[in-house]
Amino acid sequence: MGMVGLTISVSLVCSIANGFMIYKNCQDNMVSMVQSNANSYNEAVKNAIEVFKAKAEAIASETTITDATNPAAQKSLLAKLSEKYGFVDVNLADANGKTTNGTDISDRDYFQKAIAGQTYISSTVTRKTDSSVVMFVSAKINNGSNYNGIVYACLSSDTFSKMIDNVSVGKKGYGFIVDKSGKIIAHKDRNNVNNFVNYIEKAQENHSYDSAASLVKDMIACKTGSQTVTIDGVRKLVAYCPIDETDGWSLGISADYSEMMRSYYISFFITVILLIVFILISCIFAVRIANPITKPIENLVHRIELLAEGDLHTEIPVIRTRNEIGVLADTFSNTIETLTRYIGEIALVLDSLSCGDCTIRPEEDYKGDFVTIRDSLNAISVNLNRMFTEINQSADQVASGSDQVSSAAQALSQGATEQASSIQELSASITEIAQEVNNTADHSRQANQYSLEASAEVERGNEHMKQLVAAMAEINEASQQIEKIIKTIEDIAFQTNILALNAAVEAARAGSAGKGFAVVADEVRNLASKSAEAAKDTTLLIQNSIKAVENGSRIASETEESLHAIIEKVKNTTDLIREISKSSQDQASSINQITLGVDQISAVVQTNSATAEESAAASEELNGQAQQMKNILSTLKLIDASGEIQQNPAVEFSEPESSGNFGEGPSDKY
Repeated sequence: MGMVGLTISVSLVCSIANGFMIYKNCQDNMVSMVQSNANSYNEAVKNAIEVFKAKAEAIASETTITDATNPAAQKSLLAKLSEKYGFVDVNLADANGKTTNGTDISDRDYFQKAIAGQTYISSTVTRKTDSSVVMFVSAKINNGSNYNGIVYACLSSDTFSKMIDNVSVGKKGYGFIVDKSGKIIAHKDRNNVNNFVNYIEKAQENHSYDSAASLVKDMIACKTGSQTVTIDGVRKLVAYCPIDETDGWSLGISADYSEMMRSYYISFFITVILLIVFILISCIFAVRIANPITKPIENLVHRIELLAEGDLHTEIPVIRTRNEIGVLADTFSNTIETLTRYIGEIALVLDSLSCGDCTIRPEEDYKGDFVTIRDSLNAISVNLNRMFTEINQSADQVASGSDQVSSAAQALSQGATEQASSIQELSASITEIAQEVNNTADHSRQANQYSLEASAEVERGNEHMKQLVAAMAEINEASQQIEKIIKTIEDIAFQTNILALNAAVEAARAGSAGKGFAVVADEVRNLASKSAEAAKDTTLLIQNSIKAVENGSRIASETEESLHAIIEKVKNTTDLIREISKSSQDQASSINQITLGVDQISAVVQTNSATAEESAAASEELNGQAQQMKNILSTLKLIDASGEIQQNPAVEFSEPESSGNFGEGPSDKY
């Protein structure tokens, strides 16, 4: 049953691992496919946007589009340009947002971006002329004329939807594009575009769109990635990435999750069927094979458990078979018999060694790994013989060496006395060096104080320079305000000139009755012209003043940067002097410690001298202990190098009692 359980467990683990790997592989392939499509179509949309912008800029550079002397010719030219570049239509708007088709687009973002000089493509908007859903590409007019306005070209609302209609991620996959607010501006279902669908807004009314709203929020945040969302009850995997050269647009590619995972479900179903069939077959074979083997093996296992507890005498179960189990039983019986003989001899050898007899050797025929035990017993006996012989020889050498140690101790005492005198001279020299280092530390502290004072003065100069820079900025700002006032005076002079011209026309119509009024109008016009010229002269002077102020601001800024650099250098110098001062103080402290150490060394040298004299006395005591050790070793029974037994005649060894046959009588304790 254990084998069956193991088979089932292994099969389940393998099946689960296989299923997980297939699932992970399918999911990775799906994400890779969707992300690859998103990147490809992103490039296509980006290129199309660049083309549309280039076309709008080409129209804006046409030299004749701003010629309003012939409105019919201008309208015809714009129609030809729209047909040439593939737009629905093309129109112009002046700086106030008034268009050639009679509408006001000053509130539109594409007008505001273009009039500021940025070529811009808008998201879907409701057109003011016919309320249709369209898109616009706008660019500032730069045809060399003095016309201040923009060109804006109309695109169909499904321009980008057509580009992503052929997205093929399964049968149900599709692409879509959202603008910076989350509004869908391209989709396979055109209703989503024409109805300005925004899942962020829909989620506020219906929480079933929360996952879709979260996806759209990541898209308009210009993130790249993939998410699994549920839209209208259908689970989808969506990969998305931002579209460059746009105002926060992002492209998404959607794939139906269940459709893309169909191959995984089929593979998992086949794996489960094969697993069940394999488990049934394994159970049948396991039952048929295990029955003839189980009973004999259980008997042998019981006997092996007894052997593990140290039982070498219980009978081995008789198994009369010619298969591997019978061979196992015979081999196990021979093993127990061999172990019994080996353990008996090992006990005899160890018992002899415990009694001091190092001459005994094992005689059994050890086999296999047990040869190591025999060699180890022989090695123990040989090593004990060698070790105790060497210890006996070493005892003689210790006695001889102790005399030499005593003589060396006397010489050491004399040398220690001479060292004490040298140490005292060294201590006096170190004291003089310490005084010099202390003087250096005092000078370093004074230099550090001077450096800190210099740094503070430079800091105050830097603060004054900051105030100067701020004053120059205020003068610059005031000059710009005066320039605005001059602009206003110019506008007043221009309007006055227009009024004087109108007055002159009216005086001409009135005939002789309006002659006096014509003279007044002419004087007013002359006055307006002089005011305009004075305003231009004043503007020129103000501009020169602004340039002078800007130059002064730049010089003040450069001076401020130089002061900053000086401050940094002064701070670095101050830090270096502080480090030097600290190092000098540390050196003075270290030399004081060295002085104390030298004094301690002097005391230790004197102590060593006394200790050397004591070592001589200890050497004599060591000689006596070596002699006593030789007397102890003489009680051992050893074999010399020639193979003869060595034994002190005064000592008798008793042979260990024979234990007879191992496993009987008192020897059963082994």
